[in-house]
Amino acid sequence: LKMQGYQAACDVWSLGVIVYCMLIGQAPFSLRPDDRPEVILSRIDSGRFDTTRPEWSSLSDMAKDLVRRMLDPEPTKRYTASQVVRHPWVVKVNELPSEPVAKYAARDPSKMKAPTCEPTKTGSCASIALAKTEHLSQLEKGRTS
Repeated sequence: LKMQGYQAACDVWSLGVIVYCMLIGQAPFSLRPDDRPEVILSRIDSGRFDTTRPEWSSLSDMAKDLVRRMLDPEPTKRYTASQVVRHPWVVKVNELPSEPVAKYAARDPSKMKAPTCEPTKTGSCASIALAKTEHLSQLEKGRTS
């Protein structure tokens, strides 16, 4: 977006978007189906993603922290892949709560962009997927050597 060239930080940001989608069930920067592209791009550029949904408030503080760090608009401040796989929310994958991660309160399920699935499984899948991305940090090391 800022024409700064491709960096490993782009991968972390993209993964942050995916994690947000898996946990919340919606895209982070699109608040309404009729949002114009320039509005979405402005939110992306400023790092303002949607924290108003009830699903967000039901997430653990650790999950929120990880998403915020992955979606930081400043690449030099954004978490690296190594930091992501060492984040407490990822490391504590075996300590996931038995209750749902988020309660989906879709007013109109036909407008949901992501498929609906059982929230506990979604949160578990997101955490496990991150835990299995150790190779990302190794790739990152290879790019900087």
